[in-house]
Amino acid sequence: MSDNVADDSSSQIPLCKCILSEEPSQEVHIPEYKQRMLSLVSRTEEYLRERRIPELIRFLLVKIIAASPSDPVNYLVNLIEQCMLYRSGYGKPPVLYEERHLKAIIKSFDPGDRGWLTAGQFRRAHIDGPY
Repeated sequence: MSDNVADDSSSQIPLCKCILSEEPSQEVHIPEYKQRMLSLVSRTEEYLRERRIPELIRFLLVKIIAASPSDPVNYLVNLIEQCMLYRSGYGKPPVLYEERHLKAIIKSFDPGDRGWLTAGQFRRAHIDGPY
């Protein structure tokens, strides 16, 4: 645990009044160990959010599900290497949808084969999907 975390037991963590009993309002004392735990949870959530870790995990899981590789661990290693190469400027972006996927979606919304979509069709394709 980091030493630079303030050990100020006088600081109170606010609680929603909806979780308190309906008795007259009283000061709620949260034990120091619970305050440290709540602080740790808050810092962990902030760390993950700042570094966009949930987005990365979601992206990796979707890629695994879409590809259904026989060796998912090796697939993930290669995918992460691809991401790192792209980030350093030496590779193509590992995209979720390839051009063929996008063409199939456009075709499902453009049965007359006009080659374009209206704004409403685009919104429907983007938000609802071709279902």
